[in-house]
Amino acid sequence: PVPRDEGEHGGEHGGEDEDDGHEVCELRKKEQQLAALFALLDGVPPALGEAALRFGSQCVVLAVDAKQNGRGGWSVYRNGGRVDTGLDAVEWIARAEKLGAGEVLLTSMDKDGTKSGYDLALTRAAAEAVNIPVIASGGAGSMQHFADVLTEGGADAALAASLFHFAEIDMFRLKEFLFERGIPVRRIPCKS
Repeated sequence: PVPRDEGEHGGEHGGEDEDDGHEVCELRKKEQQLAALFALLDGVPPALGEAALRFGSQCVVLAVDAKQNGRGGWSVYRNGGRVDTGLDAVEWIARAEKLGAGEVLLTSMDKDGTKSGYDLALTRAAAEAVNIPVIASGGAGSMQHFADVLTEGGADAALAASLFHFAEIDMFRLKEFLFERGIPVRRIPCKS
């Protein structure tokens, strides 16, 4: 995922250096190019392989919005979960890996914003279907939800937004919580 903290909150690029403005502009250009690439790839599988050949699979992150389809599986949606593509989500993720995707950002549209926990069955099905990292998204509401998706769900990473934006969960405490349960994390000492 592309970093969103280009200095607005005193992040890595947030010093007093006059070059910071230039770095932020360059990062914004890269984000726009990435957004354009995602738009290009939407529904165009050959472009996925071309991007992997040109930039390397490690640079190709497949973003999938999935919803339960009422037939025991999940369908891929686009336009923020409003348009059903008719593609089976797990099959599409497996196909995208073969085409060159190096990572999957998998959002459960059923769970997104609910804070009721990640869709463990969806995440597990995707993780078992591929040999590339799966990032779970949609549904985080507690520290236990992260632990569940990283263990039972088989995710390699977990994404959450509002919990951190509104300081409902402290990142340092979450990392300690996960570490104490034997889940590998990059540890940062807790703030006092």
